[in-house]
Amino acid sequence: MSTTSTTLLQVDRSQQTGVIDHRLITADIQQAIMQTLAYGDVFDYAMTEREIHRYLIGVQAASQPIRKVLNNGHLLPQSFSR
Repeated sequence: MSTTSTTLLQVDRSQQTGVIDHRLITADIQQAIMQTLAYGDVFDYAMTEREIHRYLIGVQAASQPIRKVLNNGHLLPQSFSR
């Protein structure tokens, strides 16, 4: 299932139940940030937090959840390798 489909499914379920699973949303945002940064890296372009939010791939999110994911330090150790 694609990130967009997963996000839409979450929204649909949250409308039915009134409960949003924030862990899934955070995982979707993490994946979208990684895709966005990888795209910028193709052009050797380091993005600011504001640019990541503006060009976020596959997910619409407010700036606060993006900031939270960027500041929690979980992207680097598990996602990048040399």
